[in-house]
Amino acid sequence: AMTPKAVTLLKNRASLYLELDSLSRAYMDYEKVILLDGEDIEARYYHGLIALRKAQIDVAKADVNDLERINKYSPYTIEAQGVLQKTLGNYDEAIERFTSLIKMQSKPAYQTLVNRAECYLEVKRLSDAENDIKKALLMEPAEPYLYVLRARLNKLRFNERDKERDLQLAEKYGISRKMALIFIK
Repeated sequence: AMTPKAVTLLKNRASLYLELDSLSRAYMDYEKVILLDGEDIEARYYHGLIALRKAQIDVAKADVNDLERINKYSPYTIEAQGVLQKTLGNYDEAIERFTSLIKMQSKPAYQTLVNRAECYLEVKRLSDAENDIKKALLMEPAEPYLYVLRARLNKLRFNERDKERDLQLAEKYGISRKMALIFIK
């Protein structure tokens, strides 16, 4: 309240809101940052991702366009482009963006691998999806969603036994069977 125009404080609070799963509050703080500093790439990136989660596609597209204008080579920009394309169902374009981002990183980010694996599954590039899922599992072996993704992969391969094993692992690590079955459809 004492420093309503402190961009750093607003970004820090928005980041905490994201950790607490308070997307609406984080969104408002990122919106304030953008009003104060329209060139802030990080704020635009998170604002756009939250807009996608809120099904505000036009807002997300505008944020991605602004990111491209500010710095089209920024990892934030490339990832935002990939997530937007994935959301729009343009999986091949999303794969290109995520692959570009992975090439930029010394060690691929977990979420980038997951995003690309989801796209690979959509376009039936099953071996590529399997490779990304394996790499992500090495990073986060107790992440239940990865077992859901692998169950989906095994479903596409008509491997019912391994699909069932992965569903059980997803349950073991915290996703209900009902939710897992929704995800693999």
